[in-house]
Amino acid sequence: MFTQSQVLHTLSAPESQARLTAVVGDAALFTRAAIARRVCELFRFVDACGRLQVSTCARALSKLAEPVPAPERLPAVVNEVQGLTLVKVTDTDQREIWNTLLHHEHPRGVTTFCGAQVRYLLCYYILR
Repeated sequence: MFTQSQVLHTLSAPESQARLTAVVGDAALFTRAAIARRVCELFRFVDACGRLQVSTCARALSKLAEPVPAPERLPAVVNEVQGLTLVKVTDTDQREIWNTLLHHEHPRGVTTFCGAQVRYLLCYYILR
């Protein structure tokens, strides 16, 4: 069984970097959980019962992720951002985009919602 610090230590080792880069670059792995699961399999991160330590691995991977640079020249008020549009999800294509974004970007991934929902996409169009 690996502890959080052991997983992080193993993944930060220089000899692990090429293997991690290959996993993260795999287009078939769409979610953070899928990447963490694959890394657990690759490095054999399992608990005492033989289960993959996906949560521990995901936390370690998030600590290793490169920080996103701070935005530059960002207006103080959202309505001053040119090209920013709020779009109500009304058709199948938009719903598919919304579901994909939720699946990939939301920390909990896809989940079941209760009751009716109104979904929106925040779109940014580059104005020329």
